[in-house]
Amino acid sequence: MDRQITNLAKMRRKANLTIDDLARLVSTSKQTIMKLESGSGVQLNIMLRISVIFDVPVEELLKPSVIAQKNQEPLNETKTMNIVKEMRAARKLSQPKLAEKIGISKQAIINAEKRISTHEVSYSIAEKIANGLGFNISDLFFIVDKDLPPEQLETIMNCRISKLLERLK
Repeated sequence: MDRQITNLAKMRRKANLTIDDLARLVSTSKQTIMKLESGSGVQLNIMLRISVIFDVPVEELLKPSVIAQKNQEPLNETKTMNIVKEMRAARKLSQPKLAEKIGISKQAIINAEKRISTHEVSYSIAEKIANGLGFNISDLFFIVDKDLPPEQLETIMNCRISKLLERLK
């Protein structure tokens, strides 16, 4: 079930962006932005990009009270990353146990745990996983520059993992 991004159009207009402008900034089509604003076709990777543009956590895109300024620069080509596997392990949950706990298939967990997914993780799956592990979506899923050197990527991943592990203590 898709959930309407209730304040996306308001945020876009407040930042003096057209639908075309926002589509260009997040490297997607005008039709995708129109679908998001109408409440259909919610895609995690696009929501993560929009959250960067408006400098808000992805969860805030669903709340009607947020108004943010825009990031002036178009995003470089990015990839969606995650630390689901590490946080599942920290919670001492197997893939089957987490799948059972949140009511999705083990295969959905396996697909979501791929660092760089070859297919998109749906927003609803990301939300269920994050809630099941006791985190926000933006704690577990994030975007990075496609050309980020592997050593910088590893540093980012380790830092995020350390911060979340610290919260578990």
